[in-house]
Amino acid sequence: MPVLGPAAEPVSYEDYMGYLRTTTKLDPATIADKIARARVECENYSRRAFISQQFDVFLDLPPGSGTENFTSLLARFGGDVPGNITLPYPPLRTVDGVYVMDSAGVEHTVDPSVYWVSKFNNPARLALRTSAVWPDSGGRVFEVFRARITSGYATPFTADTSTGMLLAPRHGFLDGDQAIVRAGSGTELPDPLAEQAYYVLFVDGDHVRLAETPGGAPIDLTSEGDGKSLLGIPPDGVPSPIRRAILATAAADFSGKGPMEVPEFAKKWLTAYRKVRL
Repeated sequence: MPVLGPAAEPVSYEDYMGYLRTTTKLDPATIADKIARARVECENYSRRAFISQQFDVFLDLPPGSGTENFTSLLARFGGDVPGNITLPYPPLRTVDGVYVMDSAGVEHTVDPSVYWVSKFNNPARLALRTSAVWPDSGGRVFEVFRARITSGYATPFTADTSTGMLLAPRHGFLDGDQAIVRAGSGTELPDPLAEQAYYVLFVDGDHVRLAETPGGAPIDLTSEGDGKSLLGIPPDGVPSPIRRAILATAAADFSGKGPMEVPEFAKKWLTAYRKVRL
């Protein structure tokens, strides 16, 4: 279930005008709406999140908690092997919290040390650690488990020249990771950044600095740019076939505000990214 939508779009007004090969000025607000609706349709078709956004994932019982007649602890003594959940809307950036609700309707936050997250598979997976148990749901057997996740190929960021940091909420990068910088819609990148790959210097879950070499000196920012740019997964942030599909879907729409549909010729660009809805 969507919780927090994207703060920027993976394609811009300029991208759309270039796709149409026209210099005729179009209303930016109308085009922005078309792009956003096209992105949603393409995400629904491919069952992925293209730009950083937050979701809640619900299960009636936690993975590996046994049958409805067993608590997690009793299931463990019964020899049950902890199950795992394949997290929808790949690619995963972060697991922002895991919660178990009891029979009184009280939601308990699960300590991150109790579970592990694997991002090596795509989609990512979440599972209980071998020696751990989920909090007891007190007999509740429906809508017990909730995981809040952030997913997307690229995270919008803003820059702060006073600290040299980029604010990229729930970015999901680790120290030393490569990240791709891309200009957002109608934005100028913070100086001296360019549209290229950099190495992440981890600050915290919402902030990073960038370096030109692994473990190198942090880049000092001399300007903050003029909007939200994007920090994405290599090799190119939001993959170019996905961006083309969004532009094609927006350009093929003549419905005004009505539902869109991904054109047949554009679906082939999304086929390789399509995942089963969970």
